[in-house]
Amino acid sequence: MRVFRGFHHPDIAPACALTIGNFDGVHRGHRAVLERVVVEAAARGATPVAVTFDPHPLAVLAPDRAPSAVTSLAERVGLLEDTGIAGVLVLTFTRELAAQTPEEFV
Repeated sequence: MRVFRGFHHPDIAPACALTIGNFDGVHRGHRAVLERVVVEAAARGATPVAVTFDPHPLAVLAPDRAPSAVTSLAERVGLLEDTGIAGVLVLTFTRELAAQTPEEFV
């Protein structure tokens, strides 16, 4: 499992199937999405990658409504790896990140 922090990682994978989410706890719904990414990546000869955020977006945008973390970031990465995900990109969630347009984010 490769773990990357921040946006600028041209070596993350030449081709990847990517999913984005917080993935705290990696529950059954998360696992269904992640397993689909792994299958799609295999079908395309790509690397399955998950993008997650640290801290949780609500901890930045609405701290009074932020849920307590179910898992630490290290535990989350381990749970993601257990699903077959080969790489995790961890983005620091900030107000500046939240203000990006979808085009800027991509």
